[in-house]
Amino acid sequence: MHRYVGPDVLIVDEIGYLPCDRQSADLFYNIISRRHGRRSTVVTTNLAFKQWSTVFPGAACFGALVDRFSHQCHPVDIDADSWRNKESQTFHKKITTGSRAATSSKDAERPKKSRS
Repeated sequence: MHRYVGPDVLIVDEIGYLPCDRQSADLFYNIISRRHGRRSTVVTTNLAFKQWSTVFPGAACFGALVDRFSHQCHPVDIDADSWRNKESQTFHKKITTGSRAATSSKDAERPKKSRS
């Protein structure tokens, strides 16, 4: 528990990517509760607080968990295209363009066969 409660900053990435069972939700609540007001916690998610019930289904601590986060949080809403998706498209475009250019240059170097 100290591993997660002790650091000055704890980063929890992708809350909501997978649902948590009750035991995991209770453990997460305990970590956040012990850090609350004492240490910084950064959470990334694609879900609004009201949708967190889908991540912690049936967890009794759900309301208290959202309360802890919303009490002194500074939400940053990033309304933009996915950076990973953009990078992936750029990467694939470079590969496709690069392979075409390589094919074109090889074709230009080949001697043409004469038809006899």
